[in-house]
Amino acid sequence: MLKSNFNLEKRTFLKNLLAMGVAAAAAPRLSFGSALNLGSSDNKKPLIKARYYEEMPDDIVKCMLCPHECTLKNGQSGICRTRVNDGGTLYTTAYGNPIAIHIDPVEKKPFYHFYPS
Repeated sequence: MLKSNFNLEKRTFLKNLLAMGVAAAAAPRLSFGSALNLGSSDNKKPLIKARYYEEMPDDIVKCMLCPHECTLKNGQSGICRTRVNDGGTLYTTAYGNPIAIHIDPVEKKPFYHFYPS
């Protein structure tokens, strides 16, 4: 059996776990709102140029990422609301955001009896 020098009561562990879960759930909401302001200079997170799009005349772009193939005029966002046309260039607002956050114990995974080396 592997012994640890770190002792933590169950109640303290559960409190810390709950606090981390609340913070992780609130973090994407806090950063997502500022990414949609294209014209403002106070954006903390820069917009990343998207891939898989086709440029068309008059600052129109066609997103080729999903089967919807949205055609976006300047300033519009797609059905997914994560791709925005800004001056004839398609930018993604979701780059770097977590897709899913799970608080699962490692012991549930198939590596239950796995030891390093």
